[in-house]
Amino acid sequence: MSSFGPNHHAHSLFINMDSGATSRDSFNVSSTTDNGTGDRTVTATNAMGNTSYAIFGIGITSTVTSGSTCHVTAMEQDKTTTVQRFVVVDDRSTSSPPGRENSAACYEYIGDVA
Repeated sequence: MSSFGPNHHAHSLFINMDSGATSRDSFNVSSTTDNGTGDRTVTATNAMGNTSYAIFGIGITSTVTSGSTCHVTAMEQDKTTTVQRFVVVDDRSTSSPPGRENSAACYEYIGDVA
């Protein structure tokens, strides 16, 4: 238990998943869904207290060349207290909208659990 009380946690949810959206390690994750290239949905086992929780994500790829990166975008319109959809974007992409990267990724929610 945190020194802030029973509902405050440093990491309310985290997941490290491979490029196929399969979990390699996780906490408070009941399932993941591969929605297509670079598009994943993570479902929490225990709901967050509200939809104001903070989200951090990073894409990890071996195909990115020097000087280029990929980043994770959370789809706010799909955010609930148990479900969050993420897209991993390839920063090398010249298309509009930018191309999606089918890379490994890590996501973290920080906030109060209900």
